[in-house]
This record gives sequence, structure tokens and C-alpha cells, in this order.
Amino acid sequence: MKTISISILTVLFCSSLAWGQASVNESLETAQLWVDTTSGSDSNPGTQQLPLKTIGAAAAIAVNNNWNGVGTQVNINPGTYREAVSIGTSRYVTSLPITFQATTNGTAIVSGADVWTGWNVYSGNSSIYTNTWPYAWGLCAPDASGYLQQDIILRREMIAVNGTVMTQVLSLNDVQAGTFYVDETHGTVYLWPPSGTNMSTATVEVATRSGLLSDAGLGNIVFRGLTFQYDNSCRGSTAVDIFNSASNVLFDSDTFNWNNAGGLNLSSATDFTVQNSTANHNGQLGLTAIQGKYGLWENNQTSYNNWRGAQGAYYTWGNGGAHFYQVHNGTVDGATAIFNQTHGLHWDTDNANITADSIFASGNLAPAVLIERSEGPISISSSQLCNGNAPTGSIIVNGVSVNNSEYVSLTGSTIYNGGNQITDAGVAGGYAVTNWETGQQYDLVTEYLTLMQDTIEGVGASQGVFQDVLGGTDWTSFTTTLISDYNTWWSASNSTPWSTPGSPFNINLDFAAWKLATLTDVHSSFQAPSIDPSTACAATPDAPDYWLTASAGSVTVRPTTAAVFTATVTAVGAFDGTVNLTSDGVSSIPGATASWSANSITDSGTATFTVNTTSATPAGSYPVVLIASSGSVVRTSTVSVIIDASVSVSPNSLSFGNQLVGTSSSVQKVTLTNNGTASLTGISIALTGTGQNQFTETNTCSTSLSKGASCTISVTFSPKQSGTQTSTLQITDSDATSPQTVSLTGTATEAAASVSASSLTFPAQVVDTTSSNQTVTLSNTGTATMTGISIQIYGNFAIASNTCSSSLGAGASCTVSVNFTPKSTGTLTGNLNFNNSGLPSFEQVTLTGTGVAPTATATPSSLTFASQEENTTSPAQTVTLTNTSSYTMTITSVKISGPFAETTTCGSTLAGGKSCTYSVTFTPLGSGTKSGTLTINDNAASNGNGQQKVTLSGTGST
Repeated sequence: MKTISISILTVLFCSSLAWGQASVNESLETAQLWVDTTSGSDSNPGTQQLPLKTIGAAAAIAVNNNWNGVGTQVNINPGTYREAVSIGTSRYVTSLPITFQATTNGTAIVSGADVWTGWNVYSGNSSIYTNTWPYAWGLCAPDASGYLQQDIILRREMIAVNGTVMTQVLSLNDVQAGTFYVDETHGTVYLWPPSGTNMSTATVEVATRSGLLSDAGLGNIVFRGLTFQYDNSCRGSTAVDIFNSASNVLFDSDTFNWNNAGGLNLSSATDFTVQNSTANHNGQLGLTAIQGKYGLWENNQTSYNNWRGAQGAYYTWGNGGAHFYQVHNGTVDGATAIFNQTHGLHWDTDNANITADSIFASGNLAPAVLIERSEGPISISSSQLCNGNAPTGSIIVNGVSVNNSEYVSLTGSTIYNGGNQITDAGVAGGYAVTNWETGQQYDLVTEYLTLMQDTIEGVGASQGVFQDVLGGTDWTSFTTTLISDYNTWWSASNSTPWSTPGSPFNINLDFAAWKLATLTDVHSSFQAPSIDPSTACAATPDAPDYWLTASAGSVTVRPTTAAVFTATVTAVGAFDGTVNLTSDGVSSIPGATASWSANSITDSGTATFTVNTTSATPAGSYPVVLIASSGSVVRTSTVSVIIDASVSVSPNSLSFGNQLVGTSSSVQKVTLTNNGTASLTGISIALTGTGQNQFTETNTCSTSLSKGASCTISVTFSPKQSGTQTSTLQITDSDATSPQTVSLTGTATEAAASVSASSLTFPAQVVDTTSSNQTVTLSNTGTATMTGISIQIYGNFAIASNTCSSSLGAGASCTVSVNFTPKSTGTLTGNLNFNNSGLPSFEQVTLTGTGVAPTATATPSSLTFASQEENTTSPAQTVTLTNTSSYTMTITSVKISGPFAETTTCGSTLAGGKSCTYSVTFTPLGSGTKSGTLTINDNAASNGNGQQKVTLSGTGST
């Protein structure tokens, strides 16, 4: 039996504290601006009586105020602001805050849509209206997942009628009530509004803008009470994007709803807070953070997301109610994620030091919580992770899925009715991950999982409470590090709900066998919970609705074989109605026919859709649209019937990751194979697409390929400009599936140097003394590591300290401290140069300083002593040294010659305007006239040589 130390339990049961969060001092905002889209003008001064018209104009003024050391509060009156706001940063930025806030929360709407009028009745159907379509956006670039991505999820068009978002279809034949179709070729949009709509008075909004708010690194900023909607960004982007290492950013009571892709993204941000906000009904995901650090997510809702992905049966990769990628030191408190057609919350790759409390995730299509490829620790407590809405087929919904992740703990939580409640999955044998901050590399397997004081209940005979899908050494690593105790496990209909393929016992274990296999749960029980978790897990949606989900995005068959899909209609909330099932696209498959097992479903249920092929059906990939309609509510899911080709291309996508501009990646290979019974002829290979000049290819293929033979195509990524680059490798040949394509993706990275100041000016400095330090910050604002850094300094200046090494990572910075030691008086100049081997130019900081010298007098300029008997000493006479300048003078030495001696009150320095004295005596060693000199060596410039001289004379007598 494993022992659990008191210290471990104390850590597990203590309340979580936020790692970090925004702390914007809004009391420093001494300027106020007002914005009103109805009555304002950007020519106005921005007062409450004469407001600006656009948020963008207010942002420009507020940023300029910031540069001048003034904090600004921007008050945004109710209205719809049809604009995209961009906020930049510069070397002039100060720490003064800026707040953008709605005067009434939720009433200031930043919209990516414009109101369109002039709709005409379509001649082919009086229920359909048309308008001119001036855009040719085409398909967005596919993401790097390598999975099949239907055209519908690569679209960005959105239309809302009287605030209700219509469903996009890709054929005029599919247009029905509640849908629209864009014909880019002929520049026409077709809209069938909901039944009963009066188009002469209806408000029709068409999404035309993306990137509704972007902040390129400006911190100390607040966004409060704002709504962002109808952003038409491509998949992988968001309506609001905070990036470039912005710090101290607060989102408070904001809304990110009904955007084509994502709601809010914080990339490389630190010390930020997102609180009391909602990100619902977005086409891909709600909230996301990439390489964020010290972030607090508090009392937010991210629900009903991934409707765009669901239209292409794309439910998992890159989606989520909330999606966290490479997040360190983060806190989630009070999150709600319900009815997402994807994951509820997803911690995806290299997440560390995460605490999450009071999560409510229920009714999601994919796992309520997915944690994968993360080194941890990730601690979840006091949460309800429930009610997975799994369609019949290949998608398996779990309460919590832990994939190749370490140090995950679930404490005091409920995992209920989620398929397999807890799943240990991922890549067998471990997954390699690199910590983006430290560079430390991990080979992650799922181990050190902690389950304490949890309620874990499966519902129905098909549900389990735990499943391990890896086995082997991964199972050993899991069981030998598992801490599990004081839990309530239960399944009323399944007495063996632990699935353990790697254990020495049966595949399905009962409670006793589970405890024996893992040596855990000594104080746990297998019994019905004292409080039924179904009540706490119940989720109430914002409106009745339904989903249409497909069991698979594609089915591959040989000719004459049937492709079968299972479609599931899931009622959301109080939806109660008949859903009619139809399809489109089968007619484009030669020789194929299709049928539904049922033409309608009431409320919820499943139906199979079967596509029968014949020997006349050629190889190829054929999209088919499954359509569900209930009144004016239409849901679609596009799937593909793939007829196995005589020609195969493997793989069908290449991802090259990050590559420095001007360098070439390692080679990746594609294999073209002729699986047919005859030679493949007419082979040609080309690179196409906007990024084709960023890739190169060589191949071993000739113009023909005999049956059973293969040839190889070698592809290299050689980026010439930064950013994500895409291209398509197109293979044209005699096969019916020609052309075969392979998608190519790579991210070109490039270092970009900037310095915090273009010049440094030092105040007046006494010659040969050293000033205090001034600091210059070198920043890498690019996406690649800067290498070969060297620093030179010229003139009467020196480097006092330097934190820069020979390389500087992307987003990182270092400092150089400089001081000034003038060797002469007057204005002196120099340069501080930053060189690096990766950039064609260098950053130069101009250095300027003024050398000054003190002035002094010695009075009197001569002393004459009366006749003095030899070998006796005269009375003293006084010389006064006066610093006649305002600068401290340095006295380096005093010399006296002849039969004279001196004593002094002067030290090594003499402050400006001060005096000191030298007492001189005469001791003649013989008779006659004697002479000498009192020489005071200093840095005074009175007589140009840094000396004050007093001539001495006297007469010796016998």
C-alpha cells in the first residue's frame, strides 16, 4: 500500500491562490475621453458634451497621452461601433494606464458586421433574397493538424438577421429558411431569412471585418463592459488579440460572442486577468492563451462554441470552450463551460504550475477537461465535470482525459456521466515536450496522478469510471505513482467499470481488483454517493437548440462498398420538435445512391446515412452535406466519402514547424505509390499557392510509374519572409483522383532588434570623474532567437554592466548600463552599437555628455618673509585656496620647494564655493636671499594646467 505524507495532503487540500493577475492603478487616469457612435465626431475634442465618434480615434489619443505620461479613461456610450481597433506600442510608452469602458456594461458593441440594405427577391424563389457580394475571400488556410478539413470550416462569411445568425451552406440547392449561400464566382449572396421576417424593415448584418481589437504589446490597460461580435477571422485567429508580451492587462465584464473563429486570445502576455466575462457561440473557441504567464481567469463562461467546426465534423483539434497552450503559473477560478461542441477546457502542451477551482463543465461534446502533453503540476479542485454529449460513433467523450501529462491532481470534485469518467491516454511510450521558458526537455508519460475526495460515477452499462488505453510500461508508470484515496466510486449498472488493459488482471476490473492492481483507494468506497451528483451537474442553456453531429468526418471504402455514417441529433435545453433529415452532394458521386434510416428525429436520437457505391464510382474524395432542419433552425455537417484510389500519397500534409528566414529546413518526404493494375502516366509535380516560393521540391518520379512502384518527393522549407507560410504540392497524373495534393505549412521566424532609447544624454560631469549609470534595453521583438550579439562602445563612455549574452530569445530582452568619464571639457559624443550576425544592420545609441572642470584661485600669489636668522623658523603666513566654481574640485598633491614648509586644512577635495588654507613657514639654512614655490596640483582649469602656484621668497641672516 502506498503511503501518503501529511505534507502532500496539506498541499492538496489547501485553497489555491492566484499565481498572478493584473493590477492596473486606474486612479492614475487623469484624462477622460468620451465616444458616441451616434452623436460623436472624430473632429471633436472627446469631451462628454462633444464626444468622438470612433473607439479607434479615442485609442490614438489615449496612446499619445500615455507617451506623454498621462493616464486616460475612455468612456464608450451605448451603440454599435462598426470598426476594428488597433493599439500599438513604442519605445515612448510609459506605465500610465488606459481604460476602455462601456458607460453601461454590455451596451458598447464592437462589431465586425455592416448593415446591408437593398435586398432583392430572387427570381427562382420568392422566399430567397439576393444582394451583390463584393468579396472574394475564398478558403482560409487549413490548420496544421493534418486532419481532413471540409471547405465549410475554412469559410469566414457570417450573416445575422435581426440578431439571429444564419447557417451558411455551400450550394444554392441547400438554401432554405435560416440559411445563406455566397456565390463568389458570380458576386451574389443568397439569403433565406427566418419565416415571418419582413425584409423591408429587418436589420441584416454581414460580417466584413476581422481583428476587432488588437493590442501589440501595450500594457497597463483595461477593457471593461465591452462586447465583441461578428468578427469574420479565419480559423486560428480571434476577434480580440493581445500579443507581443503585453503585461498588466485586465478584461472585466466583457463579451466575446458570435465570432467566426475565436473570442479572445492572450499571446505571450504576463500578469493579466480575465474576469466576469463570456465567450459564447464562437465558431472555433471561446478563450485562449498562448505562452501566457501569471494569468488569472476568474468567473468566466465559455459555452456553445465550435459551431463552425461542427459544420465540418471537426470537433477536437484546436478547439475548446477555453484552450490553454504553453501556459505557466496560471489560475482558473469559477469557470463555466457548457454545451461546447468540443472540449470544455483544454490544457494543451507545456502547461505548468496551474491551479483551477470551481470549474463547471457539463454537456460538452468532447471531454469536460482535457490535459495533454503537460509537465504540470495542474491542480483542479471543487469542480463538477459532467454529462458528456457523445454522438454515436468514433468520438469518445470523457469526464477528464489525461494524456501524456504529469502531476495532475483532482481534489474534492465530481466527475459524472461522461463516458469513461477518467481516461489515461495519449502516445504510448511518452511524448517529447520542451519547456518554452527554461528549455528543459521532458519525455512525458501520464504519472503522478492524484485523486482525493472525489465523486466519480458512471451512468449506464456502457460507461466506466476509469480507462487506460496505453498499457505496457505506461501502465506501470501510472500505477506506481498513482495517489488515490478517500474517493466515492460508483456505477449502478456496471460492476467492473475499471478498464485496465495493461494490468495483470482481467481487462475490466471490479473495485477489489482495482485496489489490488494499483494499491490505492484504501479509504475509498464503491457505493452510490450520499448526494446525487446529477442535480449539481445539470446545465441550463441560454436557449433551446439542437446539434447535428456525425460519427466521422470521412469514411473510406472501395468501389461497390457502402459508406455508413451515424448522425446524432442532440437536444440542447428545452428543445422539443421534429428535425427533418436530408442531404446534398451524393449526385456528384458517379454511380452512387444514398438513403437515411429515418427521415426525421423527434427531440434527440440517431439515424444512419448510407452511401452505396458501384463499380462505376471512381476513386476520389466526395463531400456530402448532412442537413437537419426544424423550422428556420438549420444545422449541417459536411462529411466525405473517400473512394480508395489506385494512387496513394503519404502523408497528405507536411508541417515544418519554425524555420529562420534565409535558412532551409531538413528534408521531409512524400511517397507516391501506384496501387493500380496499370501504369500511371502523365506524372507532373508542382508547388502552388501563395507561399509556393517558400518551399522547394526534388523528386525521383519520372513521367510514368509502373504498377506497384513508388517514387519519392523531397520537400524543403526555405522561407524568405516571416510568418506562417502555406503551399500545396500538387501531383497531376492519369488517375481519376488527379490531382493529388499535399498541404505544406511552415512558420518562418525572424529576429528583430529594438533598443529602448536612440540616444542617451549625460549631465555635466567633471573631467576624469565617472557619472552614474544610464541603462539601455535591447529587445528581440521578432519570432526567432537573435544570435552573434556583440556590443561596442566608443568615445569617453564605458559599459558599466551588461546582462546580454551572444544570443537573445524571441520576446526576451537584456540591458547594458553605460557611464561617462570625460577626458576634456566641452560637449563629447560617442556611440553604443549592438551588432548581431542574424540581421543586416545594427542598432546604434548616440551618446552625448558635457565635460566640465572646476576653477580655483590661490591668494596671495606670492609670499615674502622678513629677514630670518638662519636655522630658525619664521611665523607662518597663509595662502587661501578658493574653489570659484560650483563643481567639487579634486586636490591631487601639494609640493613646496626651497627652505619653506607648509601645513594645511585642505583635504583631497574642495566643494564648489569653499575655501581652505595653507600655512607656510620659512627656515633659512644660511644667509642671503632664498626662494621657493608652493605648488597645488588639482583638476581646476583656472590656468589651464591644473596647478595653483604661489612664489615664496625670504632672506636668511646670521
